[in-house]
Amino acid sequence: MDGYGFVRTLYAPTSNEYLLRMRKSMGKNRNRQALRRSRQSVQRIPAQANSPSLNDYQHALELHRQGRLNDAQKIYETVLTNHPSDADAWHMLGMLHYQTGSAEKALDCLSRCVVLRPNHAEQYSNLGVIYRGLGRSSEAVAALQKALEIDPHHVNAHNTLGVVLLESNQLEASEQHFRQVVERDPNNATALSNLGNLYQAQRRYGEAVEVQRRAVVTAPDHANAWNNLGSSLRALGRLNRT
Repeated sequence: MDGYGFVRTLYAPTSNEYLLRMRKSMGKNRNRQALRRSRQSVQRIPAQANSPSLNDYQHALELHRQGRLNDAQKIYETVLTNHPSDADAWHMLGMLHYQTGSAEKALDCLSRCVVLRPNHAEQYSNLGVIYRGLGRSSEAVAALQKALEIDPHHVNAHNTLGVVLLESNQLEASEQHFRQVVERDPNNATALSNLGNLYQAQRRYGEAVEVQRRAVVTAPDHANAWNNLGSSLRALGRLNRT
């Protein structure tokens, strides 16, 4: 809540969104190759198609997708008992823990994951989300910068890093990250809404309203964008009455 008494919603990707992207990548064909084709999906270490570990992992993914989190967790843990170097299982177990509010457990899993597979941008991006959730901003920045070192165009890393910098009042640096997303994807509602928040923090209320309107036109179901548009309109109204 800012000095005018209205709420600004800063938005960074969550584990639920990560899982949604994973679902889309799986589609009707839930085999290993379908997962590998998606840019946003987890990249597995090569394994035989009939590998029990791979079959168990895919079963856990399907349970995770269905929201059967306890069952999915048990299978991820079984996979890791038998194959403690399975980076994908650590990754998804970590996101499951974060999804259920166990951020410290999530951090432990993602920390193991990045040691096992140090050149995977999505892992570092999610690690940054977890650090932010724990209020560890400097470590979040480091993880997100590592994600962008690996993949300079990683959308979620740019968005989350922009949010962390905005929360730290590093406005110019924050704007650069939101703009990088919007320049590549002018219809990215999350980046547009976050850019509107930044303009609002700078009291650039007219520009804030403009980009928030673009966000809700692009994504009419984006509740945070509607909330932020309302905040910007109220701020602009106060400014016009002074």
